[in-house]
Amino acid sequence: MISSVFLFFYLLFCCDVVSSLTVKGVSRIISCQGNLQLLQQASQVYVDAVWPNQLSRDRDNLIRTQFREFRLRYAGREREGDMLVCCQEKQVVACIGLDWYDIVEGDRKPLLSNLAVATECRRQGIARKLIKEVEGIIKDEWHQKHCYLSVNQYNLAAVKLYRKSGYKVVRRDVDGSINVPGRAGNLQPLPSVILWMRKPFNFWTLLLSLSR
Repeated sequence: MISSVFLFFYLLFCCDVVSSLTVKGVSRIISCQGNLQLLQQASQVYVDAVWPNQLSRDRDNLIRTQFREFRLRYAGREREGDMLVCCQEKQVVACIGLDWYDIVEGDRKPLLSNLAVATECRRQGIARKLIKEVEGIIKDEWHQKHCYLSVNQYNLAAVKLYRKSGYKVVRRDVDGSINVPGRAGNLQPLPSVILWMRKPFNFWTLLLSLSR
């Protein structure tokens, strides 16, 4: 048991060192707390990361649509969650949301969502740092034992990231859908398979995710 505890703290130290070395520039993660300017910047990052190479007019429409959603979820009067952003040189380069969702009707669970990293800032460990930050809030401030998320089954890079972070598939929604840009930059649903994933907050899961 002593050797296992030693190994855990050794891996934790090593991962923190590697993380600090791989994130370039001066990065800091902050809570939007309903700040509309930060949510606007997050909307731009999200659109450019998720739906790149849009025409200028379509991109502007998508950003407005995404900002309305972010404002409703993370700045509305009845908001229950928050959005965290990663900033480099006072510019938002990544975002992630956390709030509550009815995984099953009447059974509300903490949900990680809307993770996006600017293309030029990828492969720096930012996504993993944002995920860890959200998990810390859900575990330490919300006092929850699990974190959930949903992801398009065909988004292989995202699925791989979440698996490496300790998430496992608990349900496949074959009748799910994702939002994709339509005409004039409007979003429309596209049928897809949605994976619901969950991570328990316990010693061994944390150890496994740190060792990957």
